[in-house]
Amino acid sequence: DSGQRFNLLGFDACLMASLETAKYTHQYADYLLASEDLEPGHGWNWTEVLTAYANYDDIIARGKAIIDNYIKDSSHAYRSSGKTLSLVNLSLFPEVEKALVPVLELLTSNLALDDSLTSTTVAESLQNVRGYSNSYNLSLDLKDLLMHLDGLNQNPTLNPTLKEKLAIVLEVMNRYLIYSRHDGSRPYSYGTSLDRLDNEPYRVSLNDTLSKLQEAWQAMVASDQEPPQQVDSSTQVQVTGTNNVSAEDLTLLRGYIEGGTLSVETLPWWERAYQIMADSQ
Repeated sequence: DSGQRFNLLGFDACLMASLETAKYTHQYADYLLASEDLEPGHGWNWTEVLTAYANYDDIIARGKAIIDNYIKDSSHAYRSSGKTLSLVNLSLFPEVEKALVPVLELLTSNLALDDSLTSTTVAESLQNVRGYSNSYNLSLDLKDLLMHLDGLNQNPTLNPTLKEKLAIVLEVMNRYLIYSRHDGSRPYSYGTSLDRLDNEPYRVSLNDTLSKLQEAWQAMVASDQEPPQQVDSSTQVQVTGTNNVSAEDLTLLRGYIEGGTLSVETLPWWERAYQIMADSQ
């Protein structure tokens, strides 16, 4: 440990604007500049990154200038979509994690009790939340998830307690998130992501509380009871809002995208195809 501390730690890489990244970097830097989603191949325009450092003395102003430039199509060699970039205050990471833990614990305890209203609330939130990676199933926008949980929760017993805990997390996150932008193709990207609650726990996780919630979800899915329907089903999809695309076409399209045959760069309207897929029948 050299004792070196950075005023700004930036990742010109995919999927790094996460709480997991913040956990392992907040002791070494003041601010984190990173993307929630996959980055297009062109990455950042480093001429403009260095220009931002030359033009501004304030580190937050530098970070905002880098974000604004990255989002502009004219800053890159070709037009792309899926650009997200955010600046967060790493000194507030411990507060964010501390406020988030009671929410995760409450959801875990209710899932362990086979509470159907809680499982439905979580399932619907996961279905509608902004997700990241080629198939949207690697990570999710944390603030968007919290707002979905707040809006969908209809459990009269859980509701007041969960609302109170969610309000605390959202207040801290609004201070943690300094500046965030996307290019219009990733709405509800507020600036920091989290491993999906329905993923199996990773070896390197945010904390044991998140891992226990993921284990509770996996146990529920593996049990004899019928698990809540998930949007990421690859078969038997319903199609709404279009007269020109069949369910079979969309299933085939999904396979092409996830298999790497088609990419975000060559198919900028691919997200629309995902959006018109409803739950599996």
